[in-house]
Amino acid sequence: MKRVMFIYVILAGLFMSTCAVSTSPTTEKASTLMYKLSINTSPSGAGSVSPPGGEYESGLQVPLTAIPTNGYTFDYWDGAASGSSYEVTIIMDSNKTATAHFKVVETPQVPIPTSASTPTLEIDREKMIEIFKTNALIEWGDDYSMVKYEIGKQTEAYDWIARNTRYPDILAKAKRKWGDDYSMVKYEYEKQSEAYEWIISQTAYPQIMEKAKQKWDDDYSMVKYEYEKQVKAYKSL
Repeated sequence: MKRVMFIYVILAGLFMSTCAVSTSPTTEKASTLMYKLSINTSPSGAGSVSPPGGEYESGLQVPLTAIPTNGYTFDYWDGAASGSSYEVTIIMDSNKTATAHFKVVETPQVPIPTSASTPTLEIDREKMIEIFKTNALIEWGDDYSMVKYEIGKQTEAYDWIARNTRYPDILAKAKRKWGDDYSMVKYEYEKQSEAYEWIISQTAYPQIMEKAKQKWDDDYSMVKYEYEKQVKAYKSL
């Protein structure tokens, strides 16, 4: 009987040992490798970076965007990032540090039209009115009401230009475009000179302004349009 009990105790011990082994986890979940990204800005207070840094999984691609404060514009990256684009991507394969450099905004350089209070028109007023009459008769024939209206409209535009033009270079370009149609010359001049004066009043985002100028040169209304479009897109990022 004692021998039977002894065998029973041994078997019970083996069973409990087997259960303990089978219920113990055989593997542990491997921990994810993390790396730290540190972000600096120079000079202090000139801008910020989004995201501002932190810890990221190994191999993760982290897009960075440099955001200047008022009075500054982005200049370049150094450290783990490089280049002059305000957007850059860093691959986290080690601990890294990136610095965004900003610079003070400079007044954008825009081609300056020649300024004058009263430009000289190539043809005197009386001869110009005769040209207006000829053009109006060609356009409207014997519709003398419209002929009279056209002559008056063109003469009024001619007189306005003689009194008000500040930028002869812009006027010369408008005349090359529209010839003897002084109503359209006046419209083109007003549109372009208004855009020019708006452009020289802008101080933010000179890099965007420079690209708009390179694309559209002295077409100031298109420079203004391009600049506003690009700045709106930039701010929405």
